Amino acid sequence: MFNELSKDSVSEREEKILKFWEENTIFEQSLEQRKDAPFFSFYDVCEKVGLVVGTFSFGLIEGLTGSMRNSILVVGAFFVVGLIILFTVPKEEVNLVKT
Repeated sequence: MFNELSKDSVSEREEKILKFWEENTIFEQSLEQRKDAPFFSFYDVCEKVGLVVGTFSFGLIEGLTGSMRNSILVVGAFFVVGLIILFTVPKEEVNLVKT
């Protein structure tokens, strides 16, 4: 179905593509086009990690105990701990962050 490429042709093709990107400043142009777009930040990563940890812990606790009630209690405990951490952050430090 597909023609196999030799290692030489793949490396040559890669060099041509890199040269094209450098000559035409493709990366810089893409940054310029997205300068006003939101960027992927630390908070986005925390959200994804929170989803994985919450789902995993729910399934793990249910698997270990055989009860969804225990899983719900653990996830509820995560929320309580998160609220405690949230309320202990000084408000003065939050105002120093530029948005």
